[in-house]
Amino acid sequence: MKKSFSSRWHLLLDALFDQPLTSAYWLMVVVYLVVGAVLVHPDGHMPDLGRHLAMGGVMVGLARLFNSPLGRWAWLGFMLLLAVLLGLDVAIALLA
Repeated sequence: MKKSFSSRWHLLLDALFDQPLTSAYWLMVVVYLVVGAVLVHPDGHMPDLGRHLAMGGVMVGLARLFNSPLGRWAWLGFMLLLAVLLGLDVAIALLA
């Protein structure tokens, strides 16, 4: 039986969260934070869309730091809301 797209997506996210938090992951989080801070700094020369995408990547990377599955899903839900707001921001910028 073929699995639906949503069940495969759910399994992918569960596999991401089932991995242990190793020292390599903590190092990656620190690198994400530094790179995200540099890219999002207002004096940078990066386009706004790139800044939003960089911070989205940082936030998704930080989602694994939550211990409870409910906290992780709440964080990803918050990120979904930010993605919708980003889409509105880009649409308004394109129409203006």
